[in-house]
Amino acid sequence: MYRLTILFRQAPFQKGDTVLRDGEEYAVLTMAKEIILQHVKTGKKVHVRYKNMNGIKKIVH
Repeated sequence: MYRLTILFRQAPFQKGDTVLRDGEEYAVLTMAKEIILQHVKTGKKVHVRYKNMNGIKKIVH
């Protein structure tokens, strides 16, 4: 018999939300293997790992 403990931390944002990262606004495109953000003004895409999602805050309108 084996025991397994899993820690699950849900992201405080979801696909389609506008978020703030490093003082810039991004739109959340996908949340699969990595979080893919798109800069609102420039359109540049950024890949973020789930372990680094603490630097991303949801913008409430």
